[in-house]
Amino acid sequence: MSSGTGARNALLAAPFIALIASLALFMLSIFYQDEEISNLLTVASIATLFTAWWLYFLGRRAYEKEKAAEEARGAVVTVLQCEKCGFREEREFKEGDYVFKKVGECAKCGGAWIISAIYARPLERKR
Repeated sequence: MSSGTGARNALLAAPFIALIASLALFMLSIFYQDEEISNLLTVASIATLFTAWWLYFLGRRAYEKEKAAEEARGAVVTVLQCEKCGFREEREFKEGDYVFKKVGECAKCGGAWIISAIYARPLERKR
């Protein structure tokens, strides 16, 4: 999960909160007796509605950018290799992996497994 998930969720929730505030301001403007204050509340509700639209637009744009970046990255692979017999195996990258990290014992000879390489597989081109 990416670190920006909380911020993205807040950006997507903010427009709905602003929409509710806009409706509340509009309802107050309808039932308020003083015409000047009623007009001010109407303008405030329109401004809040515009803010809701703007926040939704920003949140949606941030979400789409993040999604496109995730798709462009491709799969990251960790290569495990035995120091003793040279047996190699590939697995999906896990957070905390780094080259030359010892990660266990070889299933064939009991030697030490180390991470020998980390790379991203190239994406298949869409035709």
